[in-house]
Amino acid sequence: MLQHMALFASVCLQDLMYPNPDEQDEACLNFNVYRTPGVPLTRKLPTLVWIHGGGFASFSGRDFDGASFVASSADPVVVVSFNYRLNAFGFVPSKLFEREGLLNLGLQDQRFFLKFLQKYLSSFGGDPRQITLGGLSAGAHSTAFHYFHNYDSDKNKPLFARAILQSGSATARSFPGPDYPRYKEDFAGLMKYINCSTDVDDKEQMGCLRSAPAQKIREYSAKAYEDAKDQLNWPWQPSIGGPLIEKAGSKSEEEGTFHYLPIITTYTSNEGKYYTPGNLETNDDFVQFWHRISPGLNITDLALINELYPDPVTYPDSPWAGSPNST
Repeated sequence: MLQHMALFASVCLQDLMYPNPDEQDEACLNFNVYRTPGVPLTRKLPTLVWIHGGGFASFSGRDFDGASFVASSADPVVVVSFNYRLNAFGFVPSKLFEREGLLNLGLQDQRFFLKFLQKYLSSFGGDPRQITLGGLSAGAHSTAFHYFHNYDSDKNKPLFARAILQSGSATARSFPGPDYPRYKEDFAGLMKYINCSTDVDDKEQMGCLRSAPAQKIREYSAKAYEDAKDQLNWPWQPSIGGPLIEKAGSKSEEEGTFHYLPIITTYTSNEGKYYTPGNLETNDDFVQFWHRISPGLNITDLALINELYPDPVTYPDSPWAGSPNST
């Protein structure tokens, strides 16, 4: 049902770590359309479709100010923002969800919406052939997943004409599979917290999950996120092997199985500084930081990191010696 809204509709259930005053609901897959006023609907305008960030755990489509974007545009334009399922409601990387075909539900929400726009965007005065897909942070990761998915059912069927990645990409960080130890611990902890047994068949496990109170799932989702935030070893993330990430973005790039479309990538002056601890005083601290956030790194990997990022204290000619973020 389409409505002319004076107020935004509900956002998806948010991580409790980040209080959000907006009305929240599991029924949250709605979208917002902004269009230059005074332009006839018969004129189909180029459209920016924006995927919000928030670590795949928080925020919503309303966080992007589409109205200001439209008002500032020199030419008539349409802006569309939307919600997708988040945290443990949208991303549960587990073997159970892998068997059930339920990995990366939040990404599947995005693809469903992009297909919807191909069919119905013209009804809102937008041009489905002139969609620029963009996003910030987790939204940029998401945009890149769609960009690097020119294979399987999406082969030669791009749902957009160009892309913008703002502080993120398909290769900006690792997205482990359901066998990742951290993910196994998170799923086992979630099932225990909501009193669901993992010693029964898949159908019974899924039935228990679906009947569990949403608030209990939110509580454990937030707890797992809180436990992991300092290590950047976050739970409830997209998982390789699932829909839209059947293979790593780097592999897709190597094989050429990405959409050959115009793309803009951007970053900030102090990219990642918010997540970088300021107490790394020695080279060993630096190496251990990398090992903590990526436990799969072996001795050879860590040695390569040391080679690529020589310690500016030991090596004054290191290209990183002048970094304003040095400790």
